[in-house]
Amino acid sequence: MEKKAQYFAPSALEEALKLLQKHQLTVIAGGTDLLVQNYEKLPALGSILDMSRIDALKGIEVGKEVSIYTLTTHAQLEAHPWIKEKLPFLAAAAGEVGSPQVRNRGTAGGNIVNASPAADLAPPLISLDARVFLQKGNEERIINLEDFFLGPGQSVLEKGELLVKVVFKPPPARAAGCYIKIGQRKAQAIAITSVAVLVEMAADGKEIADIRICLGSVGPVPIRARKTEALLQGASRANLPLKEACRILEAEIAPMDDIRGTAWYRQQVSKTIFRRALMQALAHGEVR
Repeated sequence: MEKKAQYFAPSALEEALKLLQKHQLTVIAGGTDLLVQNYEKLPALGSILDMSRIDALKGIEVGKEVSIYTLTTHAQLEAHPWIKEKLPFLAAAAGEVGSPQVRNRGTAGGNIVNASPAADLAPPLISLDARVFLQKGNEERIINLEDFFLGPGQSVLEKGELLVKVVFKPPPARAAGCYIKIGQRKAQAIAITSVAVLVEMAADGKEIADIRICLGSVGPVPIRARKTEALLQGASRANLPLKEACRILEAEIAPMDDIRGTAWYRQQVSKTIFRRALMQALAHGEVR
């Protein structure tokens, strides 16, 4: 006799982790991708673990490190006063996700766990050197967000394991970032390509002391452009090697053709938005 599908909605993290050890469950948070991804196979989802009632996994904490808990919605992230003031490029990325309805329901954790190469939050968070805290039973592990993704829809998340929070150190005062996304529409679009640039200027404001660049939707996972970073590290604001930086960036990404755009288009547009994001980040860093 076929088992009936069950629905669990625990209010404590410990209870959710125990349920995952006992049952084969489909985990949802905001649930905004559930119907889209499983429209023709909803019965195959089986039993559901709804995390939306677990208050311990909601909210943003700011101190020596910033913690964004997995059930924090995109709307909450976009509107958070500290994020808006100190990391407007992260707030901007949260504001690019779907529609107002999706942003009010969808979660930061869901955006990451879905492991889409086009996920809006991944590039800015990776540029912030974010780490993810994963928990399975009583065991916790911490990995760099950059290493979380394995391919489209694939991650290092193990069976019975939950993403609890994303953590990063606040960037220094002389740092500023920019996030740019290109889609087929002005709103409610999946990225054809996207880029986040975080730049820290030297004390004299003349040289780049540190730079981090991450691109989305130009490979099977979000791509950290480390060779491009190495070229620009220490570069003079007045004499940036932009042509060479774009050449290296083009070699670091691995775009493909799909229904939203060709690989060639992604290559050309990625170079353009990278230049724009770099210049905007440098301008913001100058006035802080």
